[in-house]
Amino acid sequence: MKEILNSFIDFRRDVVRRRTDHRLAVARKRAHILEGYRAALADIERTIALIRAAADTEAAAKALQRELALSDEQTDAILKMRLSQLTALEGDKIDTEYQEKMEAIAEYEKILGSHDLLDETIVREMREVAERYADERRTLLAESDGEIDVEGLIPDHDLMVTITQRGYVNAPRATDFRSQGRGGKGVIGQRTKEDDYLCCTALANARDHLLVFTDRRRVFRTQGYRLPSLRRDATGKNVRTILAIDQEELVRSILPVSSFDDVEGLHCVMATANGIVNMNRLADYANVHANGINAINADEDDRLIDVASVAGDGEMILATRFGKTIRFAQDEIRLTRRPSRGVIGIRLDDGDEVVGMAAVPSDITLDKKLLMVTEGGYGKRVSIVDFPLQGRAGKGVLGIKLDRDSGLLVSVGIVSEQDEIIIITDQKVIRLLAGEINTYGRYARGVRLMQLDEDDHIFAVVRICG
Repeated sequence: MKEILNSFIDFRRDVVRRRTDHRLAVARKRAHILEGYRAALADIERTIALIRAAADTEAAAKALQRELALSDEQTDAILKMRLSQLTALEGDKIDTEYQEKMEAIAEYEKILGSHDLLDETIVREMREVAERYADERRTLLAESDGEIDVEGLIPDHDLMVTITQRGYVNAPRATDFRSQGRGGKGVIGQRTKEDDYLCCTALANARDHLLVFTDRRRVFRTQGYRLPSLRRDATGKNVRTILAIDQEELVRSILPVSSFDDVEGLHCVMATANGIVNMNRLADYANVHANGINAINADEDDRLIDVASVAGDGEMILATRFGKTIRFAQDEIRLTRRPSRGVIGIRLDDGDEVVGMAAVPSDITLDKKLLMVTEGGYGKRVSIVDFPLQGRAGKGVLGIKLDRDSGLLVSVGIVSEQDEIIIITDQKVIRLLAGEINTYGRYARGVRLMQLDEDDHIFAVVRICG
């Protein structure tokens, strides 16, 4: 306590000393000007005559300095006054103000020259503050055995989390994206810097714990409210200021978890670009932190593509960029401890890779369908039963017809007619109802979902439960 008080006293001494120095400089400057006024008033007729006789302001200044022994500052102050103001100057008021300034200067010099006077000034000012604010306390301090619910202090609203290839993250409120009809041009989404593009999106609550998975098979943890919630079209802030993600590491998936106390019986399924799938208990990720841990032990050249939370009694659908799909039971994936290597989910053709994964729950209803979207803006809904149930590690079947206009497949996901779909391109976002997207068989290309500029293409699709 003594050290705190001594530090405060030293601080007040420094403040009062610097303030007095400033006041002294101001008083001296004003007294100097007043001395010039007094000299001019002492012979006002001669002063006016010198000014009128001068050819210009510069000549008048030199004449006043020569005849009245004035400084540059005094001369400038006099010449800035109109002659009517100069003749109206009252000598008594000038003398009174000058005397006051000289007394103030003497007082300031005493304070600066005496340590005791400096301390007396501090004590006097502190007493004045105490007297001025001597009213009773307006807040009540009371003991309480209750606990503060920190989670309850976090706003309860949905966020549209978007992360770019360079790691810029933005999480505006989901309500910032208005619903539009199919084929619309969309509204501006997160703005990206040159040579940057969106690579990952997710709908989450501000209170959710977010498991952030990267292409290098690592997982990090944060909470929704910790992410920057800027304007819908803002560039965002670098996620590396929040999570210890390497510079060349790309975020591939975000898995929101409401509470790790309620994840009993839930599993985390991961899919890699090479067709590997892995399943761990979701509770194994409760100790994930901002510095990250390994999520899967895949081959060094393999990349993590997608992640889903499942109950373990449903089915999985994997889709590749060439439009191949495979549907198999979740129990065909061996449940292992994190981190593990995983098993083959689908066997790929040369040049093909997995682009998405969809979890099919065991109690899925007939109104739920698989949404497939291509990079060229085409898409469709397909009944789950159209995809034959087969064993894991097969070649799969054709899920969508692709051509030059449609481009390659970029996203798959289970949707109902009431769900809203947010389709994100390099620079735009469109939001529409899943029920507006027609249902076709596996061999169809689908319909155009979004009008794209020539150099634009779709990168991600997000589903909002209706």
